[in-house]
Amino acid sequence: MPAPETVTVETERVRVSVTERLAAAMSLALASLSGGVGALAIVLLFRAMRDDELFGTRQALAGFVRIELIVGGLLAAAFVLGLVAVGVSSVRMFAAKKTASPPGVRLFAGGILSLISPSLVWYALNMATDALLRPDELNISNTANAVNLLTYGSFIATGVSLLLLMIYAFIPMRSTPGRKYTPTAATVLLTIAIITLAAMFFWLAKLSVESFAKSI
Repeated sequence: MPAPETVTVETERVRVSVTERLAAAMSLALASLSGGVGALAIVLLFRAMRDDELFGTRQALAGFVRIELIVGGLLAAAFVLGLVAVGVSSVRMFAAKKTASPPGVRLFAGGILSLISPSLVWYALNMATDALLRPDELNISNTANAVNLLTYGSFIATGVSLLLLMIYAFIPMRSTPGRKYTPTAATVLLTIAIITLAAMFFWLAKLSVESFAKSI
């Protein structure tokens, strides 16, 4: 008696939704861009400090506050876009659809990369503020070199993450259909990370304002 044949059923892979990918990518792109904007502002501020001999502690602190508020504001806007992305992903998770949701692992990996740039800017501003307020304890020259490295690292991280996000959002992808929880979970986690980073910038701005008030 011949052995029964084994039938293998392959799940058809369908096109991944561009709308769901784009919603998340816009939030992450703005978060990454905030780091690039902050890094450029730091470079311009340091150039002004180097060229103007009368540039003092108060002017530097005022410049730091402006940068921190700008980057924090951009991250807050990215958080709002992240909420939209969470809504889109949640609706698609339960609604009938002809396209698949993107893999959550890819989204999360791209999101973490997008947060590197603003994180480097935050660390650079924190270092610079600390060195400015404690010049006798910290080496200003070494701190300036470290800040320069962090800002250029932020430029690189911004460029790489924006390129990968464009690929993620627009290059055709195919995946298995059905309800997926990982894209929504990844979007929620990344949105929380974005607003946390924004709060850190606003907190740093608060400290800079307090230090500015003490220097008057």
